[in-house]
Amino acid sequence: MGTMQTSPSLSIPLAIVYLSVPVGFAFTMVRLIQNNIKRFKGIEVEREETTL
Repeated sequence: MGTMQTSPSLSIPLAIVYLSVPVGFAFTMVRLIQNNIKRFKGIEVEREETTL
């Protein structure tokens, strides 16, 4: 197990970098489910304004 790859610049394990995508997807799905439950119950869903 001592042969885990690390990133050249930050020296962190690449497994952490690769896990960021599925973890972010899971958080997005939880938020979408929360919003759908609120809509189903008739509660106003707050929208965040995006500024560019």
